[in-house]
Amino acid sequence: ECVSVPGFELVPYTRGATDTGMGSEMAAELDRALSLYVGADLEPIAQTTVLRYAGRDLVCPLTDCEKQDILEFTELLAMAGLSGRVLCRHFSYWNRDHFRATFEALTGSEGLVAVSSRRRDGVHLEVGSRDKAYVCRPSHVRAEEVSLDARLLDSLVASRAFDCWSRVLESIVNFNAANTDSGYTAERVELVLLCGAVERLLDVRGGNERELVEKFCSRFPSQAAPALSDCQRLARDGMSDRFRGVSTCAEVWIRDLFRLRGDLSHGRVREQYPSVWAASEHLALGSVAYPLLLKSVLHDTDEYEFSHADRCQAHSFELLLCQAKLDHETWTTIADEATWSQATLDAIRDPDITFSGGGT
Repeated sequence: ECVSVPGFELVPYTRGATDTGMGSEMAAELDRALSLYVGADLEPIAQTTVLRYAGRDLVCPLTDCEKQDILEFTELLAMAGLSGRVLCRHFSYWNRDHFRATFEALTGSEGLVAVSSRRRDGVHLEVGSRDKAYVCRPSHVRAEEVSLDARLLDSLVASRAFDCWSRVLESIVNFNAANTDSGYTAERVELVLLCGAVERLLDVRGGNERELVEKFCSRFPSQAAPALSDCQRLARDGMSDRFRGVSTCAEVWIRDLFRLRGDLSHGRVREQYPSVWAASEHLALGSVAYPLLLKSVLHDTDEYEFSHADRCQAHSFELLLCQAKLDHETWTTIADEATWSQATLDAIRDPDITFSGGGT
């Protein structure tokens, strides 16, 4: 199904298809270019998505400025994909790297392929035989189909003219970078990126914990939040004493994230701060909280209206914070999948759900 947003179209494409809407010669060129991309079985990937400017041919030349514009749009596309993701579904999971953009030159020396890669001192270019070249899909990119938060994507595209856009975009880029699942990116790096994304989104400057807490909590009101006394996570010995004066689990969480990030962002490979949530737990919980924060900021610009699902998700975030254990191993079990599902069900049943823009 073709997806259209102002300025762009996402067009599903199947190699070898006859109803492409383009000439047979151009379709053959596109098929030839896509044949380089293979899956884990080293067989060419049959289906892909072609991104094009609205009203232009599926295959057309692009200027450097247009390429940069497309790369920015794919960040928004990835954000909409991450917002539409539901955790704890084994066969329906995706990450930022499912939305990578690749530019293909369909003309050039017959039988040859050129691959460029970065170096600290410049760029390395390697030319080889096309018959022996291939690009393997990363092992952490598995899902054949993904879902998009279409309302969020439309809102993001419409918000690019606002004064706050550069801050919002920079925040999104950092959040996306924290959600690649690539084995080459350490969790400590992802956690620093996540916290940086939240701080940039909320326009928190100078690493000010108090300002971060105030702005974060204003976007997660506590009217329907569980009492701190009911939080299994804080029931451990001495845990609540570290957060005296704190009123909600969300406030504990953002303080804990900020303090853990402080350890890791100043050069420590292993944190010394005794965090309430492990880094892996913070990353997963952050993948729930950040899209809601982003929608709250967009709501302030009148470009986004909260849905019932958003309000349920905001409330369930606090419920998830109260779970005694949320590590990656237990999330893969049926019992923990039920925990996440039950949190959402409890939120839907609660008539006192409130979630609104924060007005920072």
